[in-house]
Amino acid sequence: MTLSRSWLFAILGLLVALNQAQAENACVIDQYALPADIPQPNSSATASDFQEFSWLSFLGLNAPAVGELADPQGLIEPQWSHWSSSVDMLICQGSPTPEGCDCIDGNCANSGSRYYPAACREVENYDDYRVLDQVGKTDDSFLEAATGGLSNDAVIDRFGNFLRYEILVSPATYDEIVGKKLYDESILKARTEDVNMSCGTPDYVGGDPANPQMGAMVLKAAWMDVHGAAASAELNLAEYYTEDLLVFTPAYRNKSGVETCEVRKMAMVGMHIEHKTLRQPNWIWSTFEHVANAPNCTESMPGSGQKQPNTSCPDAVDKPYNFFGTDVNDGSSSCQACNSVPESNDPGGACINPITPDLTGWCLDQPAAITKGKSKLCRQVAVIEDPLAALDDPLPENYPQAAVWNHNCATALTANGPNVWANYMLVSGQWLKGSALPEQPDPPDLPSCINVKDAVFSGTVNRTAILPQVSPASGSDRPFLGNTAMESYDKPNCLGCHAKAVITNNDGQEINTDFMYWLALEVAALENNALAYSLEYTGQQCQPGTDTLETRFLLEGAVLGAEVVNQSFDLVVALTLPNTLPAPSLQAYDAEDASSPWILAGKEVAFEVDPTCTAGQCEVDSNYALPADQRWVQYRTTEPVSLTQGERQFAGSLGYRIPTDDCNLLDHEPFRAWASDSSSLELGNFVDAAIVSGKYESETPDPPAPRTYDVPTLGLLGLLSLGGLLLMMGWQTARRQRYR
Repeated sequence: MTLSRSWLFAILGLLVALNQAQAENACVIDQYALPADIPQPNSSATASDFQEFSWLSFLGLNAPAVGELADPQGLIEPQWSHWSSSVDMLICQGSPTPEGCDCIDGNCANSGSRYYPAACREVENYDDYRVLDQVGKTDDSFLEAATGGLSNDAVIDRFGNFLRYEILVSPATYDEIVGKKLYDESILKARTEDVNMSCGTPDYVGGDPANPQMGAMVLKAAWMDVHGAAASAELNLAEYYTEDLLVFTPAYRNKSGVETCEVRKMAMVGMHIEHKTLRQPNWIWSTFEHVANAPNCTESMPGSGQKQPNTSCPDAVDKPYNFFGTDVNDGSSSCQACNSVPESNDPGGACINPITPDLTGWCLDQPAAITKGKSKLCRQVAVIEDPLAALDDPLPENYPQAAVWNHNCATALTANGPNVWANYMLVSGQWLKGSALPEQPDPPDLPSCINVKDAVFSGTVNRTAILPQVSPASGSDRPFLGNTAMESYDKPNCLGCHAKAVITNNDGQEINTDFMYWLALEVAALENNALAYSLEYTGQQCQPGTDTLETRFLLEGAVLGAEVVNQSFDLVVALTLPNTLPAPSLQAYDAEDASSPWILAGKEVAFEVDPTCTAGQCEVDSNYALPADQRWVQYRTTEPVSLTQGERQFAGSLGYRIPTDDCNLLDHEPFRAWASDSSSLELGNFVDAAIVSGKYESETPDPPAPRTYDVPTLGLLGLLSLGGLLLMMGWQTARRQRYR
């Protein structure tokens, strides 16, 4: 009896504690003042403080004006809908005013200015609408770019429509960028110090995003096309915030080869909010998504060293989701495997981006591929899917404070009836531990605002400093934060990714752009030469004692862009080998003639083992963990490789041979290779996805022939691809000049 009574008291205690927690985290919906910072210093701030900050930011930004309440039906546009996009801001600077720019009071230095492509200007009353001109998170019609930290893949909903994206900057951020002329590539390249955006003032309570005291703010929104009968029949659009927007598609993304622009009804399915504050100068990251986007994955996130995302979609769901349609439950083959990129709907190559010719083509004027053409997604870290349902006791272990705030805010918002904003949930915020930041005393002795990228990334991501953290299937807890509409096929970590946002200045020095990739990728149209790599693997089986094992792979590249000048750089290649196997020599052959050496710029290309690559100290070690019985062996060219005016392309066949007694050590084992370069642009150091894997095959085909590159005449930052995966590329200088 005593035991039962003690258990009863314990349960009652838990319920009381839960109720108290919910009461303390009450969501007061009649106060929509946008917060300028977390309410207290980092040393005393709790996880609940950060999740509250995220929800107050969401509520405040979705109000139509400062100090007002968001419209419950979503019929009155939020204040952010009048902000300029990054495209608007970057295109519309310069004198005379670029064609297609509609600027506030005729001055494009004013926030709210818009850029309309020619096809959009043909739409009646076009200037009544905002333009969506991105067809992927990092691929839009003017500022093509991708990097190893960002996905370059499409998300296709259950209706077969592609998601569209936009990046919006607050008025104060717009003013700061324009005032510092950071939209000008020559200004950005001339910098010798990191970019440092404003942090605002913690005690500012005005809630106005146009006031510099608010600090820098950037929004990213994901939109689903709900125009037409199909979506309207299956969706309750009253549960979504929708806008009629101009949807622009460049000619290269249409099978017709003609650019298009039309007014479409679009539903918001995801929103990132990034806010740089004095107490968190690393920016506070908040991500919201619609509750009907996707179900939870059924298992934990893969552990450390496993790059693949969570691929444990449920076998069936009891309701349709935006990115997990009911046809999946019927055994339909229309959706791709769980959290995998859909198959292209461009088998003929009609819709290839000319700046990234090796990437997948997507025809946006065509339906999704019949087989595996739609996205089948699950939330990689499980969350409470129904904020209005009773909270479990105890709370979920992943983001418990976010769950409380979701529940309390959804409950408050729907107290007087349905509210469109209650259908969006905070996945979580993300922030840094106070101990990882420089000391930040409270007002009035506040330090100046600084760029703190080193607190997050110094060769490797400082994962222990980033909160909150979740438990993967194996290994230690790690920070994961992603949105199914925007980080669909990666293992996401906002701070870890964005801390690597850099440009290379005129002196070849890396300049950090203060966690903002759109500055690094959309502004900096560097004219230097860069390289593209591709690895294609061939191998063979062997019998110990009778055969050697020879492995070869193709290393090829091209200088894409402006006039080629003499350029020298080191090539770095790393291979995985068992710890027990001595490092073999790496031989470089002509790509088409394995009996001849690789000659480039009149010199033979040769590699040697890099003695600096010891256990855990190789360049690639910080990005890819290996099993305990394997190691990386790193090779560098014995002397710098040169390219000249006449050598825009190169290709070599690299191979290593394992003696007969040791050949079984590699037979049927995974093969991994990694490559980079040490050119002045340092593009090769973006190696988050710069790896190929394979298994040894039963036969050794001839080395693959080098690809032929159609070198464009327009300037290009450059790209780095490995096994067809683009890591880094820029956009054409000529296009920028076209609008000046």
